[in-house]
Amino acid sequence: MEPTISRLHFWALLILGRFAMTCCAEDLSMSGFVCDYAKAEALELDDWVKYSGIIDKDYIEKYDLWYSVIYVNREPSINL
Repeated sequence: MEPTISRLHFWALLILGRFAMTCCAEDLSMSGFVCDYAKAEALELDDWVKYSGIIDKDYIEKYDLWYSVIYVNREPSINL
């Protein structure tokens, strides 16, 4: 499959994630997704958001790397 030109430079990227625990507090680790959202700068650090979008993949030619990305397709709801 030929790499595609990244669509991400038209949008703002952020990682939406949270800490996940599988056994005990000592094994906490961050889990998240790269999200492509045009109004990312409107979100505050530590906001809790609900979002929906299309899970797809994108390619970074410089690193010869495919990665998962969520293209957010509606306004996230922010829980304060």
